[in-house]
Amino acid sequence: MNREGSAEDWRIIGVGSPVAGDDLGWAAIAALEAAGLNRCADLLCLDRPGPSLLDHLQDRSAVILIDAMQAGLPPGSVRVLSAAALITSAHPPSSHDLGLAEALALACALGCIPDRLYVIGVETGPALDGASRSAALREVARLIQAMLSGNGSGLETFDPGRTVSSQQVQ
Repeated sequence: MNREGSAEDWRIIGVGSPVAGDDLGWAAIAALEAAGLNRCADLLCLDRPGPSLLDHLQDRSAVILIDAMQAGLPPGSVRVLSAAALITSAHPPSSHDLGLAEALALACALGCIPDRLYVIGVETGPALDGASRSAALREVARLIQAMLSGNGSGLETFDPGRTVSSQQVQ
């Protein structure tokens, strides 16, 4: 795949846990592995990493984080969030509750945010059915393949803060 930098530069991290509903980041990584993207990027699953996320951001110029979200969108919606917007939404830091936004705020404060950091959220919820979940994971894979290709194809939909796919539950 032709993309900026070498294959070792890109790290894609699925954040969540193996618990149903919070496993969308992990499921996305499994889908990316099945599509062969592990040949052109470092793929990881992290179980609610908190501050240990910083260890996985260091020494990387490009990182994509994938996580389940609850933003009031239709289940299965895929949204690209800017790191800046996510950091702004962080709660005051606490050693007892360091979520993704708070971990990124800490990384920013310590100067270890990668040059290119993308956060992809997949809307979850009780109405997320198998078809919506599968469609959302396909959309995540499409977005990431476009990013890694470096040719700009499909990147017009990869604008931070814009919902790029929304499957309505029937």
